[in-house]
Amino acid sequence: MDTKSMSRDAKFRIHAFYWLGILLFVVIGLLSVQLGDNKDLVQYITFATTLTSLALAVIAIVYVFYSNFSLMHTIGSIQSVAQEASAASAELGQATNALREQVGVSHQR
Repeated sequence: MDTKSMSRDAKFRIHAFYWLGILLFVVIGLLSVQLGDNKDLVQYITFATTLTSLALAVIAIVYVFYSNFSLMHTIGSIQSVAQEASAASAELGQATNALREQVGVSHQR
């Protein structure tokens, strides 16, 4: 990518993202060094991650139910379309037989 053709806003975004990333790593590193010996903090973080894990599990279960409901609705739609196609096929078969009879009658004359 040519840097001369990049807009000023795009350049700012690129630089802002990597500076924010560097700052985030520095803050995490400093917090790890300063608060690493605090046993209560570790317990709080463990409890928070456990609750987060449970919440994500509940969200996943709800999504599975929603997905299954959507799948059942889609299968119902497919079944109705298949029945319509079957009925159309039967009508086409009847029309073909009727046409065959008319053509056969005209050949016998």
